[in-house]
Amino acid sequence: SDEVFLFFTVGPSKHYQGVARLVTGAMASVDTSAGEDLSAAVVPYEADGKSEWAGSFGIEWLRICECPWERLAQFENKQLAVPECPNGHELDAETGHALVRLLFNQPQIQLHYRSVEDEPKLPGGAEELANRRREAAESLFGAPGGPGFGGPAPRWKATQPGFVFTCTTQTIDECFGRMLFGLAQEQEGLAQQHVTPGTPLFLLNLSDQHLLGIFEAVSPVIMNMMPGAFCHGPNMPSPFPVQARFAVMLNAPALPTSDPQIKQVIGDSGVDVGPLSLQVTQQLADVFAERSGAAFPPNGPPMGPGGPDHFRGKPPSGPGSRSGHDGPKDPNEPAFLEKLVVGIENDNDFGVTRRIIGPAGSNMKRISVEAGGNAKIRVRGRGSGSKEGGPEEADEPLMILVSAENERSFRIACSLTSELLAAIHRDYQMFQQRGPPQHFRGGGGRGRGHH
Repeated sequence: SDEVFLFFTVGPSKHYQGVARLVTGAMASVDTSAGEDLSAAVVPYEADGKSEWAGSFGIEWLRICECPWERLAQFENKQLAVPECPNGHELDAETGHALVRLLFNQPQIQLHYRSVEDEPKLPGGAEELANRRREAAESLFGAPGGPGFGGPAPRWKATQPGFVFTCTTQTIDECFGRMLFGLAQEQEGLAQQHVTPGTPLFLLNLSDQHLLGIFEAVSPVIMNMMPGAFCHGPNMPSPFPVQARFAVMLNAPALPTSDPQIKQVIGDSGVDVGPLSLQVTQQLADVFAERSGAAFPPNGPPMGPGGPDHFRGKPPSGPGSRSGHDGPKDPNEPAFLEKLVVGIENDNDFGVTRRIIGPAGSNMKRISVEAGGNAKIRVRGRGSGSKEGGPEEADEPLMILVSAENERSFRIACSLTSELLAAIHRDYQMFQQRGPPQHFRGGGGRGRGHH
């Protein structure tokens, strides 16, 4: 069945705060006696003394941001005034696609329980608090005022050659759900040679021949970074194991490869997977920057998670992602398991294992708590220091094992762990650029070289 996505706004703030996905089976232990049984699909009537349909259900937050209402005005139609729609208003699929993409292109913010305590202290109340959060996030994002919403088109400076990944209508929603691009195994050498953290990336949708940009790699290319990604069933290898994480650098509409400006840059040969020259990368960036302020075509934006017919998401993993062989499930094996390859060898200089775990295990504890306490985070493989498992596991690449007994906790834990890994990769890139601390330099140290 189709997935259900929910958009949230705090009315007085005049901002949309985020998008979440409905999670099935996550509220079995919650007392729902105060509400209606939504699974019964019985709508209460006023004759029964009830005027609202209420109930409990679990959600997974996909994006938390601060997006002003006016940025959604371009999606309004005769049936919908976006900033004024009532609670529970159902959106058509094309509008849903557009809103998901818009919110994912906003700088992500971190909300804390105490942040709402500032609201009554500010003269502008909720709206001023939302503006402050948004401006702070955009200053870090590098796009004051939000790219593509009024003013001159931003110029995005390419500092290194880019690379084109591909997707299809069937995989695009998973790309953006995981913030992960993937290619077939035969592309491993090409991708590893040309993609490093900081590489400008573009995404070619092979289904509709539209090019998306601008993105930036936040990890190197790693084989099977998420072994369960893009799989069509349980216990199946990923058809796209050549994987890299990315971040959105510029909010711009997807462009058909037949677009005259794209053809002028690429030539008659068309867009294909693989590396781009620095000149072509900059020219494509200029085209997307120019179009980032343009209105979407009348039939809606050409890119949206899942394609034009269905507004659906795909879980980052599930029971089928468990490692192991076909057959009866080990009763001690968790219901949900994901292995995330770190992609950095542990050494004394950078200490990637120490950074993953955090002081006194703080990172792992934080993820477990924020995921609801049901999730477990473990480090395994070379350099992990773990004594669990046999000699074969000790010689495997360094990886993080994320496990949980329910889908909601599992999804949250995977997302938080992925964010932690992306931050560590950024730190590692900076570490390589400046070199190890002074006391590690020289010929007599035991530190290992960096690759």
